Amino acid sequence: MADPIENLTHANEETFLLLQIEDKEAIDEVDEIAAVEGVDLLFVGPGDLTISYGVPMQMDHPDVQRAYDRVANAAAKHGKWWGTTSATPEAAQKVLDRGGRMITCGGDHPYLLNDSRPRRGILKARRLPLMSFALYSDTRPLANARGSERINASPSRDRQGAVRRAVTRLREAH
Repeated sequence: MADPIENLTHANEETFLLLQIEDKEAIDEVDEIAAVEGVDLLFVGPGDLTISYGVPMQMDHPDVQRAYDRVANAAAKHGKWWGTTSATPEAAQKVLDRGGRMITCGGDHPYLLNDSRPRRGILKARRLPLMSFALYSDTRPLANARGSERINASPSRDRQGAVRRAVTRLREAH
């Protein structure tokens, strides 16, 4: 069995900082975000991004595609990696062609939906109680690099200010 202290030391040396870019305000600040020392990867959250542009789930919309270009350019300019989710091999290839270095296959939404449907049917057939859960919340807490303070970034608040505060706190933490 590995020495736990050695394992923790190694894990702390091998961690990376990934920031999710999920709305127009983050795109507007992506060059500044990518410039933050200690940030290793910019990860585009496509669902939330399309919603913030007013084109829900329209991944090929020109505004969304321009947002991807801005992330790719900022990452390249500052020597960072960037990535996103991909539903198809063709979509993954588009990300790679833009310089993306991290691609996840799918996401939590499809997995939760697809896996829960058969189970819901079984529970309904047996007349067992169902517990529903929210797959999306408009209020998502963002933790700063130290994790000691949370920023509530909901649409009803000043999201651009939250992004700027997060960038400032990241800089102070590093």
